[in-house]
Amino acid sequence: AFNKQLSILNGDILEVAKVISVFNGPVSKNIILQMIDISSNRLNQIVEELVSMRIFDERLGDWGYSYTFYNIQLKKIIYHNIEETEKQVFHKNAAKIIEKEHGVESQENFEELIYHLVLSMQEEKAVDNIVAQAKKTQSLLSNHSILFWEKAYELLKEKTNGKKLEVMLNMGQLYAMRGENEHALNMYNEILNDSQELQEKRYFIDAKNAIGEIYYKRNETEKAYIIAEEAKNLAEIVRYSEG
Repeated sequence: AFNKQLSILNGDILEVAKVISVFNGPVSKNIILQMIDISSNRLNQIVEELVSMRIFDERLGDWGYSYTFYNIQLKKIIYHNIEETEKQVFHKNAAKIIEKEHGVESQENFEELIYHLVLSMQEEKAVDNIVAQAKKTQSLLSNHSILFWEKAYELLKEKTNGKKLEVMLNMGQLYAMRGENEHALNMYNEILNDSQELQEKRYFIDAKNAIGEIYYKRNETEKAYIIAEEAKNLAEIVRYSEG
């Protein structure tokens, strides 16, 4: 069945199929028109034909009709057959178009935007967008916020930089607020390691203080006192008044 369907996908039909395959979710005709050089009439014709053949699946959402593959395996085959450099171009253009059409504020398209930024080697921009969303939702609903921080952490996992320290500190604070102390301590201990490597003493002090607070709440006062003294002494040396 796949061979028969694949034989139909050539010329401009294949180009439309490629565009749909690079998206994580369903994609609108408006976005397809901006991704490739095709007339609106021709696109309507292709979409109508492939929906009737059950190659494309038509979905109705808040933004009108959008399209994906009826069979996920066929979608994977089409995507797999796209040259790597062409994939990069598709993902980069998709990210630009989503940002232009919906902005980074749109919850509905946020996941799709991040998906394309990551796959077009724009991880730093993806992390910045995720962190901005995490900060925006932090005071509203910590459950929502922690998902954004965790997503940012996943992208930064293998790195050691200031942005990762910021992400981990926020995650630690949210875990601690939720009573997930072991998760919080894991984050704070990772900050201690990374901040020493980066010579980021302020993050080191903040993490020490946060660990001390957890021990204090657990009534492990001696441990809490020792850690608080270490943080205080270092804060005085580096003149960090907030530490």
